[in-house]
Amino acid sequence: MKLFITLLFIFSANLSFSQEIKITYEEFGKTERFVFFDKDSKDFEVLYFFSYSCPACYDFKDTVSQWKKFNVDNSKNIDFRKVPVIFQDHWLFTSKAFFIANGLKLDIDDAIYKYFHEEKKFIVDDETLIDFFQNEFNIERSKLMSFLKSPSLMKATTQSMKIADNFEVMGTPSFVIIDKEKNVYKVNKSVVNSKLELISTLTYLVKPELRELLTGEKQ
Repeated sequence: MKLFITLLFIFSANLSFSQEIKITYEEFGKTERFVFFDKDSKDFEVLYFFSYSCPACYDFKDTVSQWKKFNVDNSKNIDFRKVPVIFQDHWLFTSKAFFIANGLKLDIDDAIYKYFHEEKKFIVDDETLIDFFQNEFNIERSKLMSFLKSPSLMKATTQSMKIADNFEVMGTPSFVIIDKEKNVYKVNKSVVNSKLELISTLTYLVKPELRELLTGEKQ
């Protein structure tokens, strides 16, 4: 077990490993297909429901990023998708930021979390959203306005919430894992007690070959 923890969680030296590892998730029935694609080459689809405006998402951002790096980025059978959600009115604008960044092919994660949660430069309307992209990435206002005026931007934010509603996602950060048999599992901060518990559960769900090391459960 000590060797397993060292190999799997070496990026999380700040976590306490003295606690018992618990696996906590909700079974959510079955779905007809993966949400974003349906390819035979993939065994799992992981949906990460979050908001840049969410304090808990900020707190968990490094844990999620490192878990993805070690478990998803080098895997050919797991697809990981970030889905921004809107549970408060002003969350709409950081959701817009996510899709604008995608359109501009920018990685804004570190910058926007620092801007919003550390520097307390809140993004609560289109003008403060424009300020963020201008201050942090020197993007011209005219280019940003072309995104903000596009019907596809609001369509994207609405579609994200429809996905969240379909899986009854009630808070952030939350995860939905769909396996190749289209079984659906949910993991969210309200049912896990620590970052270690979160990454242990996610790993358990997408790495069947490691389950015996985590829990003693044989496949």
